[in-house]
Amino acid sequence: MDVMARFRTVAAAGLALAATSVPVALAQGSLFTAVPVELSNFVLVSAPIGQGERSQLNIYEQRTTKRPCFAVAAGSPAMVDPLLSTFDFTGVCNRYIDGNGYSLRISGDDLGTRYRLSVVNTGSDIELLATPTKNPSQPTMLVARAGGAASGFVQLKLEPGWTLKRRAYGKKSLGHLYVYRDSAPVTGSSASPAPLEALAGGDLSCNQQILESVLQGRGTTAQQQVVALNTALVLWSAGAAATWSEGVQQALDALASGSPWQRLQQLSASLTPAAG
Repeated sequence: MDVMARFRTVAAAGLALAATSVPVALAQGSLFTAVPVELSNFVLVSAPIGQGERSQLNIYEQRTTKRPCFAVAAGSPAMVDPLLSTFDFTGVCNRYIDGNGYSLRISGDDLGTRYRLSVVNTGSDIELLATPTKNPSQPTMLVARAGGAASGFVQLKLEPGWTLKRRAYGKKSLGHLYVYRDSAPVTGSSASPAPLEALAGGDLSCNQQILESVLQGRGTTAQQQVVALNTALVLWSAGAAATWSEGVQQALDALASGSPWQRLQQLSASLTPAAG
């Protein structure tokens, strides 16, 4: 079965549900896209500032094999030797040291102006947090951690779901990295794990039946939860939910009421040309 067939139905359901749950509003768009990188060529580092009282995120990239740009020791936490600081690394390495070189992105939404990536020493660990800069009611997200307390240059290991991607404009890759994930992390929700097969679709007729069931509140638990999780990101980005967890609950409540199906029928009727 085509992998895309597994998700066409829930995508359509999410669009209808979003139209039902909130006033018409669009998330911040972006002129840029995100393209994959070879993650093994990068290391995220908690780099000390000044005398080491504070730290910031550095990202080092090995562009060629001409000379090592960094060395990561064994263990957890793992110390990093920033070898690129000892030679002219032009054309061999890249170093990203602040918001000009990296920013946060979730799916198609650039969050660089709304979130800051900060390194925080908790005493027992070193964490990379994405913290809101404009709306304090938005959630703080754990992006990476060292795995223990340490000082100096320390590797930060990405949490599940997070990766790096490169900013692109059209077909041109740019010198800016995204700390990226496909969908927003949801905390405090009642979502439970489910196998991929639980979201399997089929032919057009099968997918139509699934769509109708989900929007009428009769979908399986896995189908309803995946639609709610994706819709929650739209609700949060549109400002219609204070947190992703709140957005999930709004979406689940709407699905249970069956109102998304009624709204979809209304939209369909309004878009159907009158017989003349």
